[in-house]
Amino acid sequence: MNPALLIVILVVLVIGTFVVVVLRSSLRMQRESHAFLHELAPRLGASLEREDPARLTGERNGRRFIVTLRRRSSSRYGTTVETWIEIPVATDIHLQVEPQVSDLGARIAGDVVLHDPAFDAACLLRTTAPGVAERALDADMRAAMADGCRTGDLTLLVVKGQWLRLELRGAPDDPENEPMVTRYLDAALALAGRLDAAAAEQA
Repeated sequence: MNPALLIVILVVLVIGTFVVVVLRSSLRMQRESHAFLHELAPRLGASLEREDPARLTGERNGRRFIVTLRRRSSSRYGTTVETWIEIPVATDIHLQVEPQVSDLGARIAGDVVLHDPAFDAACLLRTTAPGVAERALDADMRAAMADGCRTGDLTLLVVKGQWLRLELRGAPDDPENEPMVTRYLDAALALAGRLDAAAAEQA
């Protein structure tokens, strides 16, 4: 057989095998996501709205929420599943909390310090309304944020465009993921209420 043709055949086989593996992995993760949300929905009083991306919608304590499972690929972590919690809020402020990336805990331009040692060491806070953020991020919420930033469970909290979004890292087949989602959903709902109240006070 022509060596060049043999090389082409081998390359095609390798690429084909890679595509099959990726597709199988994607389908497996999708099935796991659906199974996880089907089990989670009745516990949250929510319903499965759509399947790609898998998304729940519901209402808790009189406030609407959305829970979405999203797949992300990165050179560092490979393909991971993230759980997004989204809640509408009646405020136009911008607020963002993310893990502190410096091992030295160095502050960066625009970072707001709340004088809570655990929170300030683990998290970076940026906001257009420091006073509102300080009142809304109470001790329980700061503790939850600090814990999530330290463990890597929390990758981002952002309030923008009248939506609050929490991004959590976790696979849907992880038995510890469900209580994590419930814990942060309750925390996010409480934060949304305090943000609305604090913004109304400043209006």
